[in-house]
Amino acid sequence: MTYDLSFDVRFGKTKNEYQLANGNMTDHYLGGYVGIDIARDIWTNNKSQILIFGGVGLDVFEIVPGVYREPTLLEEILFGDDRITIEESKNIFSPNFNFGLMYRFYYNKKNYFGIRYKFNIVNYNSNKIFTDVTGNYHSITINFGFIIKDN
Repeated sequence: MTYDLSFDVRFGKTKNEYQLANGNMTDHYLGGYVGIDIARDIWTNNKSQILIFGGVGLDVFEIVPGVYREPTLLEEILFGDDRITIEESKNIFSPNFNFGLMYRFYYNKKNYFGIRYKFNIVNYNSNKIFTDVTGNYHSITINFGFIIKDN
């Protein structure tokens, strides 16, 4: 058995534009996931491993990016060189239930590279957007891990 704490970041454009509650249309996508996955070996040899897993976590989807500006010289001297926030980003959240398969290749006894296919069950509907964004998604991720393989 393997227990993973997962943190994923996704970005790009959506397949179709969606309408925000303020009436604007956008295809902006920045999202993330944090959760716990539990995996079970279904095949193992000396350097490779295939696992089946399921997980639960929280998905976030940024629907409106924040607005920032560079600080003036005086602001930089007084407050540091951080960007000044003019408007916070707007996000919607969804529980995420997922399952899938993972392949790991151990390049030494403690470290591995892997690839993971995951089917994610989410519901992003919110009063912050008018467009129906119900739906689930598939994801493929590349992983790097630190563990001690027990043989």
